[in-house]
Amino acid sequence: MNNKFKFAASVLVLFASCTKPSEVLVSEPQPTLSVMSTPISSVTENSFVKKWDFEGTTPYEGLSLEKAKLLDPTTGLETTTEIANSIEVVPDPINNSNKVLKCSMPVNCCRAEVSLVNSNSQLIYAYKGVPAGVNIAANTNVGNEVWIKAKIYVPNNLTTQSTRNTTANLNTCMVQLGPISKAGQSGSNGFFQLRATPSSANTIGLNNSDWKAFTSSIYNISTYNGSQPVGVIQTGQWLTYILHCKFGSATNENDLLEARYYISNNSLISSASCSQVQAQLDTRIRIKWGLYIGMGNPSIKALTCYYDDVTVKSGSSTFSEMLVQ
Repeated sequence: MNNKFKFAASVLVLFASCTKPSEVLVSEPQPTLSVMSTPISSVTENSFVKKWDFEGTTPYEGLSLEKAKLLDPTTGLETTTEIANSIEVVPDPINNSNKVLKCSMPVNCCRAEVSLVNSNSQLIYAYKGVPAGVNIAANTNVGNEVWIKAKIYVPNNLTTQSTRNTTANLNTCMVQLGPISKAGQSGSNGFFQLRATPSSANTIGLNNSDWKAFTSSIYNISTYNGSQPVGVIQTGQWLTYILHCKFGSATNENDLLEARYYISNNSLISSASCSQVQAQLDTRIRIKWGLYIGMGNPSIKALTCYYDDVTVKSGSSTFSEMLVQ
């Protein structure tokens, strides 16, 4: 793991999957992005590439840490009680000389994630576009195409789980392009997630993963059923996932979502894509990784996942190019 911290233009993430159980559709509050004076037209393609290897003295540079917080049992909202070590840099579980990011979600929490931010701690988004006359700060926008590549170590304790007082399963999100929102909107819905899923509906455990595009009033999915398998998760080893989103340039043009999953020797396990998504013109998405089971859903089991060699890139790229980033 060398030289893992840089900027570029595209975002890529990989996913694995299985039979889709019943689930809880999630939404979460989202900070409103301040309108800035720099017009969006000043953002050029291929202007953003950043890498994290979690070595050195500033492993969290360019990241906002959304550490786990206990949920209020009455409202289901996050309290101010933050779990300090829910996001931390630790030795690699299989290579003690390498540093990696560890995300831990204790019982009664719903997340332990990181989001991309600029040097002013403002959230960074990928935009389909913005309404005429609205200016967006150049350093909060990576354009209309983004890739994420992440190496993920899945321990045996990363499982799906049933929600309390219901038989519905919660699939554990490990990476996401999202949530999705519109400029100036304070709320948001899930968009495009890599998730750990059980081997069959209404079971607890982990065998597979999938990627899911969530239906929202902000965009529609015509013929796509929302979820596709990517492959059986291999626990106890580093896996590579790549996720790609490219928005169409107009509201009547289809947007492209796709994901790939690799194991050792860069062997391709599975890939899936969808082009039936049509987002509204002023749609924007965040760029995140870490554990998440949906706002207000209390974890009934402590979960852990490790991340390394994460690359976020805007603009045009290829899976082959992202794989060696």
